[in-house]
Amino acid sequence: MANTVMTRGVILLACAQAGKQISLYEPKRVKLLICGTGTADKKQVQRMVQLTLRLQEPPQPDDTADAIAIGICHLKTAPLSQKLDVKTAFFEKLKAARQAQIQKNKLKLR
Repeated sequence: MANTVMTRGVILLACAQAGKQISLYEPKRVKLLICGTGTADKKQVQRMVQLTLRLQEPPQPDDTADAIAIGICHLKTAPLSQKLDVKTAFFEKLKAARQAQIQKNKLKLR
């Protein structure tokens, strides 16, 4: 367990230093998206990954299925997250432009 945590930390640090976007997903969210319930067990996740990808057999070992499930979760949710980020950035720019216009109008009134 400690090696996994340390490895994860190194990977996150390397991605951050390289300026790569990092997406984290709670296990319950992945299970809910893949299996329809946040309490699915490993075998259920393996089976749903198998069905989703139309594989002959469930991915082995179960950690492989977990990694694939996270990838599927990202593919299904990232486009929406990106759209929300773009929308938020647009509204921030709009707000800044309004503030700049207000300041400009105040200067004209003086």
